[in-house]
Amino acid sequence: AVDQDQSTVLEVLATRRAGFTNDIKLSVEGFSAGREPITKSLDVKEFILKTNELSAKLPLKARLDSELGTRPVIVRAEATNDGQTFVLYTRPVPLTVTPIPFVLSTSSPKYSVAMGGEAKLTIKAERRAGFAGEIALTFENLPKGVQVEPVKIAKGAGDAALTLTASTNAVLGTNFSFTILGAGLHNDRNFKHRTGALKLSVTAPPMETAATNAVPSPQPK
Repeated sequence: AVDQDQSTVLEVLATRRAGFTNDIKLSVEGFSAGREPITKSLDVKEFILKTNELSAKLPLKARLDSELGTRPVIVRAEATNDGQTFVLYTRPVPLTVTPIPFVLSTSSPKYSVAMGGEAKLTIKAERRAGFAGEIALTFENLPKGVQVEPVKIAKGAGDAALTLTASTNAVLGTNFSFTILGAGLHNDRNFKHRTGALKLSVTAPPMETAATNAVPSPQPK
């Protein structure tokens, strides 16, 4: 079983006949209510069992919009021996994908804040499967001197207005990248979802012009 946007592992065991030491190529097939390829719902990769290896752990990651429910997956094994290609399949393995209870997104992929200033950021929560709990937020890889408040989405709320604050000694830069990790408790289980990378620029404070009543100095002729 695996939640949307999460990973699991299929462990495969190979029994080699005496004297057979060639590579075995493993791939995963199946999982669909229709005829779509497995990659519509799952991220899968081929794996090679090298000479004399007998086991492999094949990672499967359910996409964020993966089909829900239980479907079969099958591991396909292909190898050559004495110039002949052999293909074998495992028995079907039932894989159940369950919905992730919330998905986070932001109002924009890019933000800019001046030293000593503030910028607004709205984070949205798409709630699923009846989830109405609080979502705690963690901000990853923010540059030195930049903070965010508040750090949660309230119970039942669909979004939260956050404030990015840069101190007067914040590090300047135009290519910072950070992510937001949300965590919530649903049906006695902890769930997490991370946004994509968000871009951030920290700029110098705006120039201030001092007012004066002094008579301008005469310009040289």
